[in-house]
Amino acid sequence: MKKQNNKGFSLIEIIVVLAIMGIAVAGSISLYSSLSKAKVKSATNHIDSQLSLTRTNTLSKKGYWMFKLCVEDNNYCAVVCRSEDGSGAWEEYKKVSLGSVDSLDITYTKLKVDDAGNITKIPNVAVKSFEAKIIYDSSSGACLKSSGEADYYVGDITITDGSIDRVISITRATGKHYVD
Repeated sequence: MKKQNNKGFSLIEIIVVLAIMGIAVAGSISLYSSLSKAKVKSATNHIDSQLSLTRTNTLSKKGYWMFKLCVEDNNYCAVVCRSEDGSGAWEEYKKVSLGSVDSLDITYTKLKVDDAGNITKIPNVAVKSFEAKIIYDSSSGACLKSSGEADYYVGDITITDGSIDRVISITRATGKHYVD
C-alpha cells in the first residue's frame, strides 16, 4: 500500500486557526479600549480632585490658591499652587501627573470677557501650547480672571485619547465644576 502525501492543511484546521486569531484580535481591541477609557477616566478624576482641593483651600485657608494645568517633561500635570500675597510668587502645593502628551490630549475653552460683559469663547486651546490657570475668589469661590497673554477664564476642560472624551465644565460665577 502506498502512503498518501499530506503536505497541506485541511479546511477545518484553517477555519479553527482563523477563529482563534479572530478571538485574540477581538480581545486585544477590547483590552486596548478599556485601557484608553481608564487613562481618560483617571486623568479626569485627578483634575476633578485638584479643582476641588484648590477651591476648598481658597475658601478655608489663608493665602491665595491657584489650579494649573500644564505640561512638564512630556506629561500633563494638574498642579495646586499657593501664594502668600497673590503677587505672582506661586509655590507648588500638590502636583499630580495625568499621563503622557502622546497618549492623551487635554484642551480647554478660554473665555475672554470685555468691559461691557461680552464673552468671547475660544475653544480647543491646547494645554501643550498655553497652560490653563484658575484662581478662585476667597469670599465667594467664584472664578477670577487668570492672567497670561490676556486676562481670561477657563470654561470647559476636555480630556481625550482620540476616541473617548470627558468634559469638566466650570461655572465662572460660583467656581463649581461638573464632570459630564
